[in-house]
Amino acid sequence: MKPFPIIWQRIWHWGRPLLGFAVLLFLTFAFRCWNVGSVFVDGGVYFVDADCYSRMTRVREVVEQGRAVHHHDFENWPMGVDSHATAPMDFLIAALDGLLHLTTRLADATALDLAGALISPLLGVATALFLWIWAGRLKLPFRFPMLLLFATSPMLVHGTVLGRPDHQSLQIFLLAVALGAEVVMLKEPSREWATLRGLAWGMALWVSVYEPVILFVGIALLSGLLRGPRLL
Repeated sequence: MKPFPIIWQRIWHWGRPLLGFAVLLFLTFAFRCWNVGSVFVDGGVYFVDADCYSRMTRVREVVEQGRAVHHHDFENWPMGVDSHATAPMDFLIAALDGLLHLTTRLADATALDLAGALISPLLGVATALFLWIWAGRLKLPFRFPMLLLFATSPMLVHGTVLGRPDHQSLQIFLLAVALGAEVVMLKEPSREWATLRGLAWGMALWVSVYEPVILFVGIALLSGLLRGPRLL
């Protein structure tokens, strides 16, 4: 009769972290969908910000043309306007739209609007997933409270909320990866994390040359102070 308690103890030992991880991912997604009643109304999708409609119109053109769109004819007609928005978020929404077409039978317009509504919460979940792996890689204590704070932080929730296809949600994910990789490189440098760091910073600077530039310069100066001659 003794093996059974031992088996259950092993199942609990290995299953408890996975259960906590699943709960955190669920909370991350659930908190970002608190406004579901105001986004999905009478079978339609209503976005949080006015700028979101401009982005989704541009994404529709990206899907139709298969390339990045920099000039908007649908704004400031008849002259149009040259958009400051960059392509990564547009292509990411378009990719999710394509995935929805493969897995569902939604109409084209419905699938695209649904992709725009879901992209930010999914990026929030992806950020939580990275932070979980990153904290485990460094064997950081209090990993569960850290992820719980990420899941429930009002500022981070708004940045990745349902119905807000804004580049800030992608920026949060990329900066989390970049800053996390910087910490790993200070403690345990490796080629894989160096590559991940370079890709994350490069993509973040492509998405926006405002917040990432400030953080990148600050990190570069801090790395110079901490590592000094090793940088050469």
